[in-house]
Amino acid sequence: MAETFFNPVIHKLVDQVAQQVELLKRVHNEVNSLKDEPEISSHSLKMQKRRYRSEIKRATLRRPHVDGLKTLLIGLNKFIFNIPP
Repeated sequence: MAETFFNPVIHKLVDQVAQQVELLKRVHNEVNSLKDEPEISSHSLKMQKRRYRSEIKRATLRRPHVDGLKTLLIGLNKFIFNIPP
C-alpha cells in the first residue's frame, strides 16, 4: 500500500531532477560560450585597430599635406582606443 503512494511521488521527483540536470547543462554551455566571447572581441578590436592605423598611413602617404588630419586621427585613436599611436 505504501508503494502505491510513494511510486508516483518518486517518479515525479526523478522527473524534476532530470529537468534540473538539463537546465544546468544548458547553463554550463552558455557560460562556456560567454567565456570565449571576450577573447573574440579582443581579437576583433586588435584587428580593427590595425586596419585603422593602416588607413591613416595610406591617407597620409597619398596626401602628405594632410598633417592636420593625421594629428586629428591620432587624437581620435588615443581617445577611442585609449592606446598610444
